[in-house]
Order: sequence, then C-alpha cells, then structure tokens
Amino acid sequence: MDYKISRFFINGDEKKQTFFFQLNPNWWSRVYEYPWAASFINQADICLDAACGISHPFKFYLVDHCQEVYALDIDRRILSAEAIRKDVINDFGEDEAEKINNDKYFNSLKYLKAPLTKIPCAAGKFDKIYCLSVLEHINDWQGRLAFLNMLPWSKKIKPDAFYKTLQEFKRVLKDDGLIILTFDFPNINLTKFFQLVKKCGLEFAGEYSFTLPPGAISNPSNDLYCFRAVLKKA
Repeated sequence: MDYKISRFFINGDEKKQTFFFQLNPNWWSRVYEYPWAASFINQADICLDAACGISHPFKFYLVDHCQEVYALDIDRRILSAEAIRKDVINDFGEDEAEKINNDKYFNSLKYLKAPLTKIPCAAGKFDKIYCLSVLEHINDWQGRLAFLNMLPWSKKIKPDAFYKTLQEFKRVLKDDGLIILTFDFPNINLTKFFQLVKKCGLEFAGEYSFTLPPGAISNPSNDLYCFRAVLKKA
C-alpha cells in the first residue's frame, strides 16, 4: 500500500487545493499532506490532531469522518470557540468560516491545551495520531542543535523535546495504532529521526526511503522538502 510508505512527497502525489477550506496558495505542502493523511482515516477511529493549529482544517475534517476527535495545541486560543472562528476568518475568510458554524465542530471536538511532551490523555487512547508540519518547530537538542548539549544549562530549558514527543505519542497510542507525521527537511535530520524512532520503541509501519527523489515537492523560497512518515509500536 503506497500510502503507508514513508518518503518525500512528489509532484505526482494526490493534491487538493480545497480540503474542508479553500487552502492558502502559500501553503505549498498542505495541499499534499492533508489528502495523504486523510487516507488513514477510519470511521471507528479515536484520533488526535497533535499541535493542530487554531484555524487549520484537519481537525474539522476528522470530526466529519471519525468516531471521536481530540485537538491539542499549546496556544490558549484552542480553548475558545470565538478565538478559533476569528482565526479561521483571518486565514480563510468569512465565507469559509461559515462551514464551522455547526455546533459539532465545538461540542463534539474535544479541545486540549497542552504541550506535545505532556499529552493529557490516558495510555493507549488513540487509534491514530496525526502530527502535520509540526516536528520541525520542536527544539531537537540531540539532532540539528546537538552542540547545545555541551552547555550545562541546555537540559534545564527543554530536555530532549523531540524524543519526549515521540515517547508521548507512543504512550497514548493503541498497540495496533498508527502515528502519521509530516515534517520539513532538512530542518529535521533524517538519520537522527530514524535513531530516535528506534530508541522510543517505534518503527516504520511500512517501507521507507530517505532518498530525495526527482520531482520532490519543495518550497521555492527556502529549499525545504516535505517528508511523510508512518510509525507504529515496535
């Protein structure tokens, strides 16, 4: 099954400019990430949109297609329906915001304010954990910023946040669950990512390739590429 292969997105992959909302043209990778991530959805799923963003549409799409949905973000606005609606209007416009005027997007969807390293949910809670274009924003002291490990105060600030995030995902994942990730390369060191996946007791759910292929989608302004990964418990 191709959708379970962990690899870079390429130009031939499914692309949707409209995914719940009409997406911002500057969101160069989301038009690929969302339809790919949606291919894992099952109607019976209990799932988590981890670091879901305030206006971002994936959590709303999940509500329409899953049994139970949790949306977690560290931004306090995630707990305010008014703030969420305002952000949707700012990012997508008033016409698109009409799509979330149904109470189910606020009453059925369970919003959580917390960091990824301390998810306030029981162990083995989720069938699927989605974390889209997030990991590159976590301070990875062991990877890209490894030199900071030499500073005596570095661990006191945010000790191994990348590793702790993967550990938390494993803790709240069901034994047969999946973690669906996307992130920017080279902001994420793929060799270190592979090492941390193994260290956490996780593994790739299917085949994987770290080779940057011809036709890989990229952000033309800063030479970033988007990698997708599907993980499960080892």
